[in-house]
Amino acid sequence: MMQTAKSQQAGSSSSSSTTAATSLLSASETPKPPDEPPVVVSDSDSGMEDNGQNSASEPRSPVSPTPPPSSSSLTTTTITTTTAAADNQLGSTVNKRTPTITTTTATKQKQTGRCFGPMECLEDALQDQWWTTLFDDMYLKTDGDVVEDPSITADEVTVLLNNIDFPPNARVLDLCCGQGRHSLELARRRPDIRVHGVDQSAFLIDLARSRAMADTTDATLATRTAFTVADCRSLPFTFPPASAEEEEEEEEEEEDTRFDVVMVMGNSFGYFEREEADRIVLAEIARVLKPNGTLVLDLTDGAYMKRNFSPRSWEWIDATMFVCRERQLARDGRRLVSREIITSTTDGVVRDQLYAERLYELGEMQALLAHMGFPACRQVDTLTGEASARGQDLGMMEHRMLLAATPTAAVASKTATGVAGDVMTSAVTTPSETAAATAGVPTLALNTRELVVVTGDPSMPSSEKLNQQWNPEDLETVARMQAAVKRLAEKNRTKVTFLNAHQTLLQDLERVAVGAHSTTTTKQQESLPLVLNLCDEGLFNDARLELHVTALFDLKGLPYTGAGSACLAVCYDKGLVNAAAKSMGVPVPAEVQVLAHEDVHASTAATPASSAVQRVVAEVGFPAFIKPARGDGSVGITTGSIVHGEEELVAYINTIRAAANVLCKDVLVQEYLQGEEISIGVVGNPAFDAVSGDVDPASIRQLPVLRVDYSALPSDLPPILAYESKWDPSSPYWTAVSYAPATNLSPSHVAQLYNQCCRLFARLELRDYGRFDLRFSERDNVFKLLEVNPNPGWCWDGKLALMYERAGLPYEQLIADIVNAGANRSNNH
Repeated sequence: MMQTAKSQQAGSSSSSSTTAATSLLSASETPKPPDEPPVVVSDSDSGMEDNGQNSASEPRSPVSPTPPPSSSSLTTTTITTTTAAADNQLGSTVNKRTPTITTTTATKQKQTGRCFGPMECLEDALQDQWWTTLFDDMYLKTDGDVVEDPSITADEVTVLLNNIDFPPNARVLDLCCGQGRHSLELARRRPDIRVHGVDQSAFLIDLARSRAMADTTDATLATRTAFTVADCRSLPFTFPPASAEEEEEEEEEEEDTRFDVVMVMGNSFGYFEREEADRIVLAEIARVLKPNGTLVLDLTDGAYMKRNFSPRSWEWIDATMFVCRERQLARDGRRLVSREIITSTTDGVVRDQLYAERLYELGEMQALLAHMGFPACRQVDTLTGEASARGQDLGMMEHRMLLAATPTAAVASKTATGVAGDVMTSAVTTPSETAAATAGVPTLALNTRELVVVTGDPSMPSSEKLNQQWNPEDLETVARMQAAVKRLAEKNRTKVTFLNAHQTLLQDLERVAVGAHSTTTTKQQESLPLVLNLCDEGLFNDARLELHVTALFDLKGLPYTGAGSACLAVCYDKGLVNAAAKSMGVPVPAEVQVLAHEDVHASTAATPASSAVQRVVAEVGFPAFIKPARGDGSVGITTGSIVHGEEELVAYINTIRAAANVLCKDVLVQEYLQGEEISIGVVGNPAFDAVSGDVDPASIRQLPVLRVDYSALPSDLPPILAYESKWDPSSPYWTAVSYAPATNLSPSHVAQLYNQCCRLFARLELRDYGRFDLRFSERDNVFKLLEVNPNPGWCWDGKLALMYERAGLPYEQLIADIVNAGANRSNNH
C-alpha cells in the first residue's frame, strides 16, 4: 500500500475506549499519492511483472536537454487485448487562456541535502508533483516504525478481513500499494485471493516484487501477486472481449474478470492539487470494480485534523537521525501542507521536503462518492492510531475513517466519454458487452499492433495554456482522447501505452525501441510500435520545442504520426510559411515583419515615424492585424491585435515585447482581413494526378469546410479567434463563437481551395493530417491564407473533430484516420 506521511501530529491523544478493530491500526505513515508513475510497464505473457527487468523499476535521470525546474509525471496505460496467452493470472489483462504569466515569489523546494531556512508560507514552496522524489529508501527510514513493522501490517489486514467481504477466489486491487505490505500479507492469509498492487513509485514496486520472490514461507506468493508501476488516473487494466472462435466455443457467458475489492489503504487518497483529479481516480476505480464489488478507503478524518493538527513536532528516527516537522493549512483551508527537515547527528541536514494532503470530512467524502456512483457508503470504523514502536509523532494516522462503498448499476451504464458533473468517467462493461460496445468503432491498419501515445506533460507549466497551467478542460480533453484510443485498442486488439512524463521521455522511448527492435527483423519493420504523436505543446510544454519531440522519435528509430521536425520548425515561423505560399501562388495577406530589436515609434509634428512603422504604413496600411511571427496556440492574439493607426501599432508591438508568455518578440503586421473565415482539414497523404496536377480525392478524406460564426459575439469585440477562444471558458470568445459548414461555397470553389491546401501540404512536408485557416479578402475577392497547422488540435471539440461530426463521423474515426495514415505511410517507406 502507499503509506501516508506523518504530515500531522494531533494535539491530543485518542481515547482508550476505541474498538478492538480500531486499536489494531496505528501509526504515522508518510503521504505517497496515488498517481504519476515514472516508468512504463507491461506485464509478461504470464501476466506477472518480470522481477529481473531493471529497466522497469530503476529511477531514471531527466531527459536532455535539462528541463525547467519542475518535477515530472508519466501517465501509462498499456492495453493488451489479445486472448488467453496474454491474460493475467489474476484474470484481467494488464495493459501495457489571458496572456500574462503569474508566478509565485516562493521557491519550489525539492528534497536536497541542505535546509532552506524559515518559510512563511509552506504552500508557496510546495513542489509540483512532489511525490516523484519523496519515496525512496529515506521514506522507509522515516516511516519504518510503521510501514516496515510486520506486526502492524498483520493487525491492519486483520481489520480488513474482519470488516470487508472478500469473496472466495477474490481478485483484489491494492491501489497505491507502496512496497506491497498489505498485498503480500493478504495473499499469505488468504491463499485463494489474487492481489494486484499498483503504485506510482518504481522504487517501492521493485521492492514489493523482490519481497514476493524472496518469501521462503510461501513458495507460490509471487504467482498469486503482481505489482505494476502505473498512474491511478489511468489504470493499466482492460477487460478484452473473447475472440470469435472462443465465443463460438463458450456456451456460458465469460467470467467477469474485474476486481471484487479495490482498496486504497494508508491514507493515500487526496494528494492532487485539484479535487477534479481525485474524481478521475474514483471514476477509474468504478471502471475496474465489479458492479457488486467493494471500494475500501482508509483516509484521515479531515474535520478532526483541521482542529487538532500540531503546527510543529519532531522525533528521533534512530540513534543518529531525527526529523522536524512544520504543518500549515493551505489558503483554502482544505489541504494540510507539511514540511520535514531530516537531520543526521553526523552529516547534518539530509533532506528538506514538503508534501500536502486534502482533508476530506466524512459528509464531504460521502457526497463525493455518491456523485461518482458510490451511494452505498458506510463508515466501517473510526481508526485511532496508537503509538508506533518509537511512540512519538503519530501524524495523519491519529484519527482516520475506514469507509466501504459499493457502486450502483448507473456506474456500469456510463459511457467511456460520459461526464459525471465536471469529471470524466470511464466505461464499465462486461466482456460480453465489449464486442457490442465497439461494434461501430473504426478499424485500424493491419500493421498497427502497438500504439505509443505521447502527449503534453500535465505536471509542468505550459507556455500556451491559461495561467500557464493545465486546467480542468485540458484534463477532460486528454481523458476523452484516452477513452477513444482505448475503444480503438479493444476493437482492434492493439496494445497501447500513454506517455506524458517529459523529464523521462527519452528513457521511456528507449525502452519501447529496445523492446521492439530486439524482437523485430528487417522484414518485420511494419511490426514496430507506432507513436501517435499528440504532443502539440512541445517538449516540456514549451511550444518552441515541438520539433524536439519528433526528433526523439527519429533518434530512437520509431515511426510516428504527423509532421517531422523540419516541417514543424518551418510552420512555427508564420513568415516563412507565407513566403512559401506566396511563391506557389497561394494568396496571402500583405505583411511586414518587425524584428524585436527594431525601434518603433509613431510620427509626430517634429519627427517622422521609425522605419519599421513607415514600412507598415506603406505596405500594409490600416486597419492592421498584429501577431507574433513565431508561436502557437493564439498566444499574443487579443483584442489589441487590431490597430487603426501608428500609435496603436506601436503600443501593441510594445505590449507583445513586454508580455512574459509571448516567447517570440518579432511580430508580423498584416492587412486585417474582415471577410468570412474558414478552415480546411486534410487527413491522409495527398497524391496528385500526373497530368492535371490536381489532388487525387481517394488519397485524402474529404471533409466539410468549416466556417467560423461570429454572429453571437458582442459587437464591441473584434471578430477574430483570439487567445481566449482556445483557452478561457469564461470569455465570450469561448462561449459566443461557434462553427458551421461553409455551405455558400460552390463545389468547384471547394475543389480549388482543397488543391491549394494539398499543394501547400506537400510543399511544407506535412504528413498524415493538417489544417489550413483562411479568411476572405473583400478588397481582392479571394480567400487568403492565415495559418498552416501541422499536427493541429486533435481534441474532441476542436475544428478537425467538428469537421468529422459534420460529416457524420465519430471522434474515434478522426483518431483512427490519423493512425492509419501514419501506419500506411511508414509501411511504404
